[in-house]
Amino acid sequence: MSQLNICSNEEHDEAETEEYGACMAENDAKTKELLKEVVIELIEGKRDLFYEIIMEALEEIALANAIKEGRQNDFVSEDKIFALLEN
Repeated sequence: MSQLNICSNEEHDEAETEEYGACMAENDAKTKELLKEVVIELIEGKRDLFYEIIMEALEEIALANAIKEGRQNDFVSEDKIFALLEN
């Protein structure tokens, strides 16, 4: 894993400001790479957990799509439902 640079945030002349910006950009790239490595390690280490999470999400999406497709008529009011149940 790569290490982040320490970028001084003090008053700078123009050349030092460019150097500071380059340092921060390099750190951003390194941070992004480190984050990718951590996420990959987590997924590989907890493969079963991630599989379950993804499967549950897909099931929820499928259920939501099925509900949307099944909604073809207007909703029935509670009063009508209770009236039918009482008869």
